[in-house]
Amino acid sequence: MLSGKTTQQDYPITKHVTIIGGDSEAAIRLTKWFAPKTAAIITRRTTQYLISSGQSGKPILVNGKTVTGEHILKEGDRVEVAGITILWRTPKKKRT
Repeated sequence: MLSGKTTQQDYPITKHVTIIGGDSEAAIRLTKWFAPKTAAIITRRTTQYLISSGQSGKPILVNGKTVTGEHILKEGDRVEVAGITILWRTPKKKRT
C-alpha cells in the first residue's frame, strides 16, 4: 500500500478472487465512509493476476492509464482505485 485509508499496509493475496472495497468481507478493506462495497476485483488465473472494476463503475488506473475490462497485473504496477494507491508485488509461489 502506497497511500490511502485501509485497515493495513500489506495484503497477501491468498485466494483466487480478492475484493477491494468497503464491504466487511473485502480482503483489502477501504475505510473511507464513501468507499464502494466492491471497488475492484483481483482474480488469479494460473500464474497471472487480473484486476477489473467492481460494482462502483469508477475507473481503475494502472500506471496512470485508465483500465477497462480486465488488466493483467505486472510486478511493480501502481494501481489506483477508490482513493488508494497500491504497488503490485506478484505473490511468490509456495514451495512444496
